[in-house]
Parts: sequence; C-alpha cells; structure tokens
Amino acid sequence: MDSKSIVRKGMRVRFPHPAHAPTSMSDPGVPIEACTQQGSAERRLNCSPQARVFRPSAGQLAPRSTIRSWRDDPGPVGRRECPHCDGSRLDPAAYACLLGFYLGDGCISAAARCHVLRISCDAKLPGIVADVEAAVRGVRPTATIHLVLGPGVTVVQSAWKHWPCLFPQDGDGPKHKRLLALSGWQSRIVEQEPAAFLRGLFHSDGARVANWAPGPAGKRYEYPRWQFSNRSEDIHAMCQWALDLVGIDWRRSNRWSTSVSRRDAVARLDRLIGLKS
Repeated sequence: MDSKSIVRKGMRVRFPHPAHAPTSMSDPGVPIEACTQQGSAERRLNCSPQARVFRPSAGQLAPRSTIRSWRDDPGPVGRRECPHCDGSRLDPAAYACLLGFYLGDGCISAAARCHVLRISCDAKLPGIVADVEAAVRGVRPTATIHLVLGPGVTVVQSAWKHWPCLFPQDGDGPKHKRLLALSGWQSRIVEQEPAAFLRGLFHSDGARVANWAPGPAGKRYEYPRWQFSNRSEDIHAMCQWALDLVGIDWRRSNRWSTSVSRRDAVARLDRLIGLKS
C-alpha cells in the first residue's frame, strides 16, 4: 500500500508513504523556509532537514488551508511570545509608554494560570483609555483586552503569564513602600523612547494645571504648569531622569510633586506628550 491514512479532528487525511517522501534538500519540493514568515522554520519546527520539505501527493485529501495551518503554527514548542523569555520582538515606543502607565496607575495581579495587568484610567478621558489599549496591543499584539467600568474609573486589563517578565518592578505592597529600579534593558528602551515613557507617567499620575504668581503692581500672573505627583521617590527619580534626557527643566515643587513650570519647558513637554484627553 502506497499511503497510510489517519483521522485528525474528524477529517480523513492521507499522507504519502515514507518511501515516496523527499530524502534530501535537493529532492523536488517546496522548502518550508520559503513560506514561513521569518525564514526560521528549522528553529520553529525543530525538525530534521528531510522533514523541512513539503511535497503534496496525488492522494492527499487535506485542504491546502489545513496544511498551511499545520505548517505555520507548529504548536507550543515553536511559539515565541515573550520578548524577555523567548527573544521575540518588542515595540520600544509601545513598551516605554506602557511602562510609564504601569508605574503611574498600574498593577499586576496573580490569577489561576496567568497574571493580569491592570491600568486604571480616568473615565472622563477616553483618549487616555485608547492610548493604554494601543500600548498593550503594541507590546502584545495577540492580547485580549477588557475594559472594566467603575465609579469614575475605567480599568484596562489583560491576562498573560509573562507580564511579570516585562515588569520586574512587580511585587507585594504599594510601590512607594518598596525599592524600584529599572533593569538595564528597560533603561535602554527609555533612553530610546523618553517621550513615550513621559507620556505614560504624566498621563497617569500627572496634570496640566494653571498656576499663578504675583506680578508687577500687585497683578496676578497665571501660567500653565505640568505636575507629576507620586509617593514613590524612585518613580520621581525615573521621571526626572527622562525629563533630563529630553532637555526639559524641572524642579521639585513639594514632597510629592515634580513640576515643569518654565514657559518654554511646558511648551516642549506639550509637544512631546500631548494634552490629556
């Protein structure tokens, strides 16, 4: 008998007999490397050179779409998902922004078989909610995102077992009661995308307010000011470092606030991060 049949998911599939299968890369056939997304079939499929050639047989009954799905999705062994664990690509701008949002108003909670990232947003600012969603999707394109509504708040949340890998600052207790520091790879991303990182920080724990000071002849002089408020000294240090990276003057206006008050500095920060909306 020239072929053998198996049943997969209720479908009868006939495969060519091993004697008719290609025995070398010089044998006629379509190399899988030519069809995969990134030309890394040998690493993804973890198979021998002989198995890296697909040649349809006259007796094959499976549709081409089925064969393509088996070829392109070899299963958990070949799936690369986590930039930290598997070395898959990480969008630096999306990650820097999400890191800022996480440090400002985010947390990670352990669930049964995964971890849940939650970013709390002002329900009156749908633009920020959309920005957080886009950042999550940029970091993990296959993410399932849920919006949880509460009194005055919209929580953007997504479950994934690798969130702690990307946010090693995760830990027990409030952020301001434990030491926080950026890992080397996180620092390099912030150095590459400081504006995105500042957008996440100021759009979560920051505000653009109207400040005032006494002017000549007793007149009241008003001017805009960005204020970042947080209880963690470590997060303030990260914010101030990122402001230094983009050449924006800042000062510590009180115990909990880092302020950008000079007119030219406020205008530059406006251009870099945009207004909250």
